[in-house]
Amino acid sequence: MSVLSPCVPSLPRSARQDSPAAEPWLACEDILLDVAAPDGAAALQVLARLLSRRLVCPQEAVLRRLVQREALASTALGHGLALPHAQLAGLAAPVGACVGLRSPVSFGEPDGQPVRWLIALLLPVREPQAQLIRLAGLASRCGEGVFRLALARSRTPAEVWKLLTLPA
Repeated sequence: MSVLSPCVPSLPRSARQDSPAAEPWLACEDILLDVAAPDGAAALQVLARLLSRRLVCPQEAVLRRLVQREALASTALGHGLALPHAQLAGLAAPVGACVGLRSPVSFGEPDGQPVRWLIALLLPVREPQAQLIRLAGLASRCGEGVFRLALARSRTPAEVWKLLTLPA
């Protein structure tokens, strides 16, 4: 595995707006809905573009890390959700993005249900146990039927942001 040059997150725009519930890993501006992507690769490109906007790191480097991780095993969770994630050298804190697709795409899903929602998370290399706990918590939330229903009914990035960042 190659080590990328350090990537540094910028301050999330939502945090700059003094939102009391702002989670540093996700900004509302990093959520896109009704995205037209013909396949999983195109969806990952959209996520890489969103994530790289928050990092001092080229979009190609972010995409490469996501694709490398996806090559190990699909990050599709089932029920139309995927949780693409990767570690990124030099990252001080987790950074995320979310994409709701106009039409579901095949993403190696375990239940045969194509993916409509992709929630991406780039994680620091340091403190792997803490990062695994964060990732597991997000995956657990995605496994809840109530959460998935609320996500499917979301019509704005702000609604999705609240679902992803506010306590369960």
